Amino acid sequence: MFVRDASVDFCTHRHFSTHWIRSVAHICHHWREVALTCPTLWSTPIFTNPELAQEMMRRSKMAALTIQLTTGSWTPGTLLAVEIAMTQIFRIRVLRLSYGSQFDGLRNIFAAFSQPAPHLEQLALTNSAYLAHGSHFLLPDNAFAHAPRLRSIELDRFNFSWTSALFKHNVTTLKVKTIRAQDTATLSQLLEALSHMPNLCTLRLNQCIPSHVTADGNEPVLNFPALRSLEIDSKIADCIHFLRCIKYHPRATLSLACTALTKASDYTDIFARIGEGLRQPSNDSQVFRSAQFMLNHDRTMGIYLFRRVDTLVRPSYIQVGPPADPGICLSFTSNETPGLSYYSVLRELHRLIDLQSLETIALDWVSYRQDIDHIRETIGKLPKLKTLRVGVASIQACHAIHYNPDTVPTEREQGRTRRQKQQYKPPPVTVFPALKTLCLHSLDLNEYRSMGTFETLKNALIHRSNMDAPIEQLQLDQCRGVGVEQKRLLGELVVDLMVDGEHINVLELNSDDEVDSYDEEDEMDEDDMYEHDLYYEGMYGYDFEFDYDEYPF
Repeated sequence: MFVRDASVDFCTHRHFSTHWIRSVAHICHHWREVALTCPTLWSTPIFTNPELAQEMMRRSKMAALTIQLTTGSWTPGTLLAVEIAMTQIFRIRVLRLSYGSQFDGLRNIFAAFSQPAPHLEQLALTNSAYLAHGSHFLLPDNAFAHAPRLRSIELDRFNFSWTSALFKHNVTTLKVKTIRAQDTATLSQLLEALSHMPNLCTLRLNQCIPSHVTADGNEPVLNFPALRSLEIDSKIADCIHFLRCIKYHPRATLSLACTALTKASDYTDIFARIGEGLRQPSNDSQVFRSAQFMLNHDRTMGIYLFRRVDTLVRPSYIQVGPPADPGICLSFTSNETPGLSYYSVLRELHRLIDLQSLETIALDWVSYRQDIDHIRETIGKLPKLKTLRVGVASIQACHAIHYNPDTVPTEREQGRTRRQKQQYKPPPVTVFPALKTLCLHSLDLNEYRSMGTFETLKNALIHRSNMDAPIEQLQLDQCRGVGVEQKRLLGELVVDLMVDGEHINVLELNSDDEVDSYDEEDEMDEDDMYEHDLYYEGMYGYDFEFDYDEYPF
């Protein structure tokens, strides 16, 4: 009970709280005696209080230690307390250190890394100094060479060599971020280090994949059957080379952040590598049920694929950060202009990765210039797509779902007899054939501000209904110009109409005679008029309110 209370308080208050001491040692004499003689209770020293840290080290006796100091700036007292703790590295179980630019004072601590650490299980070293500071320090090649229980390694902005003995342990978690000096490193050295870790479950490589490959380019292919999380942040070429050299479980969560894309073939290569990994034999299903595509003006593109349907896919201007728990997360930053064909990217994604089981798609485009035919050719051909959520380019989506067959439905007679005319049956819809729910964000239905937008949406819904492929649910979120008349007309075309999360009952709208169909947003209010005048005053430098013969010059 003492240990659990201390651990909860320790995690909650970020490794510097001493409240738990009073809660377990100031109750009664018996509790105090038990607490003072429990080594495990004192096995996590609080180094922000150097005197207390040394006393806790003494009371912990021979219990396994947890050394954590995540503050970048160390005082002389803190440095001395950590040095004393490192003299007992043989009983350290968890070691997490984050230091700044005090490299001269840390030499004794770094020297202890070469000592045997038989109980060490988790290692995390972070250099919080600027890149120019401490780049001369290199982790010794024999650091943590004798750590048989080591299972987790995390290095952040640390300088080391892939040939170090640290990477010869069979760890299950490896997270490396920004090697400070890797000009001489090669991909073969990285693969050689990973070959000692066949049981890897989590692998994160952030700006640390070497750019150099062997002369013949025949690097070995490593198999990681237990890998469940793979995160890579690097240049596109380095990422492609690395993915060619590894095999992982098809159900592994994949997160790639690639930069320096210059041509469309870069996307083809990376999608091909991902597709090969997903097509490996497995008893588990690898189908994707939901997807979100994010395109921004700043030459970035995000692709998120989910293995479940109940994912709440929301546009980027509502959600904070990327979507949660995607099966595949791809982030691309191109060096080219935004004119690089995003639809060719989606087409290659559709060709190389199986997306036929997608039921929900969210398109978050920060651009109004989208080709309707490209929308139909990419996501419009998905046979099971039931829900489509569109951000800025909502009007383009309305045009895309408006299916135009080659033949027009008409009536025709059967011969010259007096038989009853037979109604012409429309051909099967091939564009968004299973679409039932349409969610539109930030669409302006006001005819004065956005001429033809409401008519386009209404005609699309009518046309889908005539083609026996009706839209059953229509959701309008943060849309302007949605007055009573618009709600009534749209509500008659769909089964369920939702406006900003509220279900609209068309019968109540029709039965209420006192409802004013006038839309307050149709005309500018006083604030809009004031901003309108300020705009022109600031643009031309004068006020338009002057008499006929009074000119501002």
